[in-house]
Amino acid sequence: MLLKKMEYIFAAIMLAALIFLLTNIYTDYRFDSRPVSIQVQAEIDAKEEKIIERIRFHYGIDFKVPLIISDKMPSNLYGAAVLEKQGRIKVYINKKRIKESFDYILDDVMAHEYAHALMFLRGHRSRSDGHTRAWQEICLNLGGSRCDRYVDHNDIVLGKMGF
Repeated sequence: MLLKKMEYIFAAIMLAALIFLLTNIYTDYRFDSRPVSIQVQAEIDAKEEKIIERIRFHYGIDFKVPLIISDKMPSNLYGAAVLEKQGRIKVYINKKRIKESFDYILDDVMAHEYAHALMFLRGHRSRSDGHTRAWQEICLNLGGSRCDRYVDHNDIVLGKMGF
């Protein structure tokens, strides 16, 4: 009798685990196959507007570049500012990273990439112009909180822990 009861408990646990697994797979599929939610897009748009306002305030220019949420970026990148051969500047945000590190994208990555874009606009186009003191100053002026380096995964993990 006890053995039969244990079998039912085990079967119930396995069924719950399977339902949980399938729910997660479906949720990932929905995120990957659709545009970001209206709420996420609204938060990104609001942050972009704050950055544009800071550019106007600190540099006196009206600077708006296309902000593209891409699911085609390598997983190790959170964002990128790109200067195309035709001279167009674009800022990309990695959609795959939004799901796991949205606050980091808003608080750090967007200002970081817009700082690179502004450096492109000002004529700095080589890799050595990347994270110079001038770039760091722009990044801080645009509201970036960590403008001294590339992504530090410890920042992300500790940020999620709420310390």
